[in-house]
Amino acid sequence: MKIAVICGGLSPEREVSLSSGKMVAEALKSRGHEVALADLCDDVPLEKPFNTDLEPKPREKLSGNEIGRGIIELCRRADVVFPALHGGVGEDGRFRAALDLFGIPCAGADHLSCAVAMDKQISKILIRDAGVAVPRGTVLARGERYDKKSVRFPCVIKPNGGGSSVGVSFAENENELEIGLKTAFSTAEKVVIEEKLVGRELTVGIVKGRTFPAVEIKPRVGFYDYNNKYTPGATEEICPAELSDAEASRLCRSAMTAAEALGTMPLCRVDFILSGGIFYCLEVNALPGMTETSLLPLAAKSAGLSYSDLCEEILKTANDR
Repeated sequence: MKIAVICGGLSPEREVSLSSGKMVAEALKSRGHEVALADLCDDVPLEKPFNTDLEPKPREKLSGNEIGRGIIELCRRADVVFPALHGGVGEDGRFRAALDLFGIPCAGADHLSCAVAMDKQISKILIRDAGVAVPRGTVLARGERYDKKSVRFPCVIKPNGGGSSVGVSFAENENELEIGLKTAFSTAEKVVIEEKLVGRELTVGIVKGRTFPAVEIKPRVGFYDYNNKYTPGATEEICPAELSDAEASRLCRSAMTAAEALGTMPLCRVDFILSGGIFYCLEVNALPGMTETSLLPLAAKSAGLSYSDLCEEILKTANDR
């Protein structure tokens, strides 16, 4: 099978995406597939695109386009596209929408579901209305001021779109909140202010409607930020998480409900915090990381799937629609 693995892009998560793409491409090559690995925002030569290695360029040497010249044509020549993209055009559904216009098969959830999952404001409403608890909070657009009565300290400030905890901070008072808002608005047009819940951080991976064992996340220092996500050894990851059978079942049902509400059952990772006996859904990631420290491959391994097995299962989601 000819597979186009698309990674990189211009989002703040570019480096993570490049790492995911390289690992996915190598795994699929090991299974006998013809693989083209390409940077979403770079121009690609089309003479012999398959079974070649990607040489990532520094940002300043990229084409400047969100989708590089030749990318769509490369995808048209493939049997299926594997998007190893995080943040920005790759994860918010826009790239998938372009593929849909040409009828190009693409693994993962559809473009509308990706767009909804990327928007924390909309996704929280849908998840809450489906019966899954979410943190209380408010959303600000650029230029708006927050209502002091609506904010409770301590709180979490994060961009309304994006992932990998880029632009996320915590505030104990109004001064720290102002600093956090400035940081978050540097990467997004809308910002979410949420109550800070104290508890156990857990995540559940879903592929083709199948849930994998929950992973508990314990950063050794600070919170589960960009550094702790992608630095080997910076976070203790326990899989399966130490939960009672009843808790594990309840968590699994909540993850499935959240994914179904957003339409991301083909592929996602659903993040929770267990606080006061309640599983609060923090967000749904429609394109989970696939690096050596990522949580979805860890959960799949606990369920008996190797990394290459997982990649094959994700590929099959392209045929589910």
